[in-house]
Amino acid sequence: MVKVIFEYEISSDDQETYLRETMEKIKPFWESKGCKSYLVWQESENKDRFVKEMLFDDPSSMKEIMNLEEAETVKEIFRKFAKDVKRKILIQKT
Repeated sequence: MVKVIFEYEISSDDQETYLRETMEKIKPFWESKGCKSYLVWQESENKDRFVKEMLFDDPSSMKEIMNLEEAETVKEIFRKFAKDVKRKILIQKT
């Protein structure tokens, strides 16, 4: 299993629209292409900070799914809202 974690900021003015776009477009897209789970968390102490977790079966499927040409549309939606983005890729060992 592979977990990809994104940490980022969404301005308070954009959060409602971002979350709606995520639920209506971004999450369904990734899950229909093989992402096993797509979860978005909001920090309790800093309401502008978010964490997104994506789970994939293995590194090769993650790479294939994340690099789909048709994924550019949902990536652009995310980029429109997210600032100060950091990404980590974690590979399950046990």
